[in-house]
Amino acid sequence: MPDSFVRPLSPGYGGRRESSYYFQLALYAGGNVLAVLILLLLWFCWDVLSAFQEPLVWSYLCSLSLRDIKRYLVNTARRELQTSSFVVCCTKLLLLPAVIVWQLFEELRDKVAAQYHELQQKKQVR
Repeated sequence: MPDSFVRPLSPGYGGRRESSYYFQLALYAGGNVLAVLILLLLWFCWDVLSAFQEPLVWSYLCSLSLRDIKRYLVNTARRELQTSSFVVCCTKLLLLPAVIVWQLFEELRDKVAAQYHELQQKKQVR
């Protein structure tokens, strides 16, 4: 056995070794108490935050999915602010949904027109 775990046979035999043993025992006990307190603190925090877990997960998932849109808006605003005034930038950002809808409409119109032309060409071939 290591020297630190051996208890002295008589109290007169080097009290230093005995106090070292009690000091080591107190350190172990203090470490165990500290570990239990940390675990209790973590459990308490988990219990307090349990009501907020669903909203936190939902907000994290939304932030992941909206990250590209935010980056696009920030880049657009920076570009507009470098070339024009604040009022023009805000107006363009407010009209951005209308611009997106208009672009989708034009894209759909072009696809329908292309299909219409294909059908007209097939009719002329027959």
